[in-house]
Amino acid sequence: MKTGILAIMSGIIIQFLLITVAAYFQLSPEGGASLNLLTAQWWIHAVILSFLLLWTIFEEWLFRGLLWKLFAYLGDYAALISVSVLFALAHFTLGPIDVLLLLPFSFILGLWRLKAGLKASMLCHLAFNIAGISISILS
Repeated sequence: MKTGILAIMSGIIIQFLLITVAAYFQLSPEGGASLNLLTAQWWIHAVILSFLLLWTIFEEWLFRGLLWKLFAYLGDYAALISVSVLFALAHFTLGPIDVLLLLPFSFILGLWRLKAGLKASMLCHLAFNIAGISISILS
């Protein structure tokens, strides 16, 4: 229980830190487009939220579940580094700035996976994405 709460709190805190860094350095995605969820219908919110939550679980299963096991023969920390870099690079479509911003978060997800298991990294990632969605909706 304590680990889950800490994982959730770290995901939220990291989201706010990354947004603060991006705002301070005036970083934005390549296209500069943003999704204004307030103008969408309520059901679109539900579909987007459901998809993002399911996608988050899938990402964690793929990267810190399946790929982690593939790299485990190299050792725990080599698996952590390899999977973290691959996770960040998988988000390159968001832009190179986002890859650099996501790399530390990816390492933190890997540390949660290493120290507390896959469920903890999933909780942290879910909290991170929910915080990001909430900020998008409210801004």
